[in-house]
Amino acid sequence: MAAGISHEIRNPLASIRLYARMLEEDLADRPEQQGNAQKISAAVTRLDAIVGDVLSFAREIRVRKEPTTA
Repeated sequence: MAAGISHEIRNPLASIRLYARMLEEDLADRPEQQGNAQKISAAVTRLDAIVGDVLSFAREIRVRKEPTTA
């Protein structure tokens, strides 16, 4: 379930990241507005990291039993 939710969140995040970077380029001559686009990109990066953390947390852990020598 976590993988499905993550997929649904990451798809729009990728679009937001793309358009924010395009805005950054278009606003090269307007540093204040370009800074706003950079803030959007940074926020998307943080959200993507949170989604990755949720995926890691929800991932099933399988323990492999192996004999050890003493």
